[in-house]
Amino acid sequence: MTIHECLPLLLILSLVRYCLAATDESSSSSSSATCLPHSLRVPSTVVHRPHQLVIAHRGASYHLPEHTTAAYRLALELGADWIETDVVASSDGVLFCLHSVDLAVTSNVEEIFPDQTWYSPIFNRTGYWIFNFTADQIDQLTVQQRLSESRSTAFDRKMHIPRLEDALRVLKDWNTDDLPQRLPPLVGDNITTTTNARKPSSVDLARSGMYLEFKDYILQKEEAGIDLVDLLYHHMEQFSDLWKPLLEDQCYAVMRFDEYVVPGLVLQSFDVDALSRFHERWPLYFSDKLNESNSSLRISPEPPHVLLLNYHGCTGELGEEFWFHIGDSWRSFLSGIGCDKQCLFDNEEFGHKAESFKLVLHPWTERPEQTFLVDPERFPTVFEETRHLLCKVPAVHGIFSESVSIAVAVARMGCQDSEQIDGKGDPLSDTTKESTTCYGSSRQSVIFSGLLSFFLGSLMAVSISSCVHRRKMLRHYTGRTTVTSSDEEDCGNDAELT
Repeated sequence: MTIHECLPLLLILSLVRYCLAATDESSSSSSSATCLPHSLRVPSTVVHRPHQLVIAHRGASYHLPEHTTAAYRLALELGADWIETDVVASSDGVLFCLHSVDLAVTSNVEEIFPDQTWYSPIFNRTGYWIFNFTADQIDQLTVQQRLSESRSTAFDRKMHIPRLEDALRVLKDWNTDDLPQRLPPLVGDNITTTTNARKPSSVDLARSGMYLEFKDYILQKEEAGIDLVDLLYHHMEQFSDLWKPLLEDQCYAVMRFDEYVVPGLVLQSFDVDALSRFHERWPLYFSDKLNESNSSLRISPEPPHVLLLNYHGCTGELGEEFWFHIGDSWRSFLSGIGCDKQCLFDNEEFGHKAESFKLVLHPWTERPEQTFLVDPERFPTVFEETRHLLCKVPAVHGIFSESVSIAVAVARMGCQDSEQIDGKGDPLSDTTKESTTCYGSSRQSVIFSGLLSFFLGSLMAVSISSCVHRRKMLRHYTGRTTVTSSDEEDCGNDAELT
């Protein structure tokens, strides 16, 4: 008997052996689950949400004072995919959500602590720097509208500066308590897999996340000895119950081609060192938790990192240097660039370069006041400017906006074919599209597996029957008219030896 005669049997046995080994490896591995990576691109096949994402810049800051829990909540109500939180620290290491390290910009600190000013060598001026105040002192302050000349001041002095855990509670209440009451469940919701990972439910597909910035990272480190990366990791351990919905609960083993889940946490900074340090420590964070706990743990995919870039950094020699660093090392841990929107009006190649490095662009910031428009003659309203950026500029897959309702309306309208840039939203370029086979439901998975098993079983039976028949014919012509059970086993052994 030759190898060609039992080759089908050999292939089937090898396939079965491989599948069994993979199953054993999955069941005998650590209790942690392997998750699909995050992506900042919404595939064009997705129908349950717009293909462009909206980041509520400091919350719904056009309607309410920025960085307040009310502004965060309103942004979620208006349909924002992320609420942006600028993170700074007090002198005793408590993280607060505030855009400026000078408390005088948006709070009443001058009235409450009039004499507590300090000179900053970096700014070369005195100010009410937040890292010189304790958390208890900051809790006494109230906030006010930054742009009081053009926006309502009706809510000034009525809200406080939120701590980071306050913003997390707003998100948790929205994602965990409110969304399930607003959305009908889908068939197959909350079906788990053989690991701790699962497929996303209807609520998962609608959840919003946090877009967190390490604010003035170098300044706080040099002037106050505060490391925001260390403090954030400490905060994630201290308030693990609030972080869990944004991290471990976003571990999905499978996802359909027409599904997309907004990453629960996105990290941004103007200082690349902050992002690289967080990236380096991420594997250690979960390995430490695995060593400390015997229970099952979902190892969340690493949050996407977005490097912020101002207008001066995207032009001239600085722009060339920026792209050199992107190609040299930074792109290994970056998912996108948060650029000044003017970079995309004055430099048409910027979007194409980002696309060539497979980086998304999230330009900032759309505001409804005409004074903030880049080119009022071409785009006289924020609606038209937002639509141009989302539909016409390559690599733009989301936008920072203070007028959240307008940005959401533009995103939900979508882009006409004549406006659409080639490749935008292309699922083939989506980083989550790996070699994982995904099914619409557990029933589809069972049907597919059943048909595959039937086919393999039938092929195996035919192969064995053919092998035994050939053996009988061979021994018949050599004078042996019967075949014992041991002879039948020899066929299998011969096949294994070949």
